[in-house]
Amino acid sequence: MLIVTPALERVSANPVIESVNVGNAPRGITFNPINDDVYVTNQRSGEVSVIDSLSNTVVDTIPVGGSPVDIVFNPSNGNLYVANRGSNEISVIDSLSNTVVDTIPVGGSPVDIVFNPSNGNLYVANRGSNEISVIDSLSNTVVDTIPVGGSPWPLLVDSVNNKIYTGYVVLGGPSVKGNVSIIDGSSNTEIDSVEVGGFPRDLEFNPINGDIYVAIPNSGENAGHVSVIDGTTNRLVATIPVGINTYDLEFNPSSNNMYVSNSDTHDVYVIDTLNRVIDTIPIERYPTTMYFNPANDNVYIDSNNSQSVSVIDSSTNEVIKSVSVGDGVDANRVMILNPANNYLYVTNFASDNISVIDSSNNDVISTIPVDHGPIDVIFNPFNDYLYVTNIESDTVSIIKDASSPTEEPKKIIDILRNIIQNPLDITNSIDSANDIKEVLTDNNRDNDQLACNLLDSGDEYASNIRKILNC
Repeated sequence: MLIVTPALERVSANPVIESVNVGNAPRGITFNPINDDVYVTNQRSGEVSVIDSLSNTVVDTIPVGGSPVDIVFNPSNGNLYVANRGSNEISVIDSLSNTVVDTIPVGGSPVDIVFNPSNGNLYVANRGSNEISVIDSLSNTVVDTIPVGGSPWPLLVDSVNNKIYTGYVVLGGPSVKGNVSIIDGSSNTEIDSVEVGGFPRDLEFNPINGDIYVAIPNSGENAGHVSVIDGTTNRLVATIPVGINTYDLEFNPSSNNMYVSNSDTHDVYVIDTLNRVIDTIPIERYPTTMYFNPANDNVYIDSNNSQSVSVIDSSTNEVIKSVSVGDGVDANRVMILNPANNYLYVTNFASDNISVIDSSNNDVISTIPVDHGPIDVIFNPFNDYLYVTNIESDTVSIIKDASSPTEEPKKIIDILRNIIQNPLDITNSIDSANDIKEVLTDNNRDNDQLACNLLDSGDEYASNIRKILNC
């Protein structure tokens, strides 16, 4: 049975504790587990703002290149990498000093960066020059440039098979031909290019059958479809007709099914691991982006041109609620779970607020006003706060959850500084190392190797601390 729930205008449970001024047109945002800071790319001012998680103030403003559009954290060396679309380069930010330590020239219009844990390299999609740049994490240099047949986007890493996938379109002729380029991470060469039909809008990996799923909005006058590539043989194994204007793919780990949203036919298709359509689910209006909620195994569907989010029960593949939220017209909603309270936070771009959905009953428990143009949101595991970039007001709104801890958390970077400042105090070093271990074994952190990377030196004291941490 479908239940429609209204949004409640209650804000006290999740107040905005700060509205922090950053640079011009903030968009990309990421959390750095090395120093527990939040980094924000400002597209029009060509800089990255650094927000300290303890004071929630901007502690550094780092000049980078022109039009920074993407930022990723590299767990192999603790640096952050910023794609500067306007200046065709990657800025490398050191976590300890918050300064640019390398500027790496790449191809034209870099828009996307992904990290490959299989080889420690970063892969950059250069849309203006039809190529992929491969950056070595040790030297921070481009070690390979891989030409593809068109403008690459998006990028997908299959770390199980050490492969990188990117979609592109071949222009010319009476129809648009879409392809997926397959790159071997061992040799950093294109080992195959698979024709998939029209423009590849989204790529998704199914870890159960090892297949790669490609969302194609339409093929000429035909409806959209999903192309399926075998992750082992690199061959096209299925072309699955779906609805019109296929938009997003979302893998559901609770059922092992793939969900496909089709905006113009107002439905979501469900594909099983044998690549069969097992359900077609009607959605209220124009379904676009989707989000799997691990707290309740539901799938949430953004209806872009309406003020609602549809909730699908994974066990029945039925819409169990249509949740009234704010106005999301002009930008897709971003949905993120706060694991500290199992609330789902939903950005509403046009109404300048955040809807908070309780995962236990899918009710909106709060609507939080933020600044103009909320475009992205992340969860900060250091303090259990939410950080929202407001692209049209040049601010970041910081939302404090009511269940956030009152005890001041410890920062790894501060503990390390304490060790460095008192190198001969063995007791202090042991206590500090145990503090680091306690921080890294917190339920919200899974980056034990990060502190070991920071202490990767021949210094006697660093060596002792590495032993305590079992590096």
